[in-house]
Amino acid sequence: MNGNKVHEIITGLSIFIEQKGITKEYKTYDKVKVYLKDITDEEIEKWLDTGNAMDKAAAYGIQNEFCVHVEKIEGNYTTALGLPTHIVYDIIKEYISK
Repeated sequence: MNGNKVHEIITGLSIFIEQKGITKEYKTYDKVKVYLKDITDEEIEKWLDTGNAMDKAAAYGIQNEFCVHVEKIEGNYTTALGLPTHIVYDIIKEYISK
């Protein structure tokens, strides 16, 4: 992604809730834009040497040491992590209080 300053992460979400024998399904998604700084070849090699790139979509996670290469994000941070907790909460909050 070096040279591509911005990319979009789309995180899908499907929640099934069963209450009193009735099941309801919620399907939705959220988007976040991630803006990266310029990254040198040396920085890329250093990142790859950590091994942390190998188990992540797009080969990085903004929650670890790669975060120094992120200029900014537009959208919810938890969406970039892979679970938009703000949406999960909005869906389940009506069931929590019952």
